[in-house]
Amino acid sequence: MTPTEETIPLFKYLLQKLSAYSLVYLHIVGPREDLTGTPVEALQDNYFQHFRQN
Repeated sequence: MTPTEETIPLFKYLLQKLSAYSLVYLHIVGPREDLTGTPVEALQDNYFQHFRQN
């Protein structure tokens, strides 16, 4: 799956909807490929931190 401009908004939407379930744990798998040249390239080095809530 190649990231598009809609990738981050889609993930944020899904995470928002999942938060209604009071999940204790959510396993997020990182990208298998280099993100260079994609709309989400900025997340290359901090992919998991971007989605982690404090």
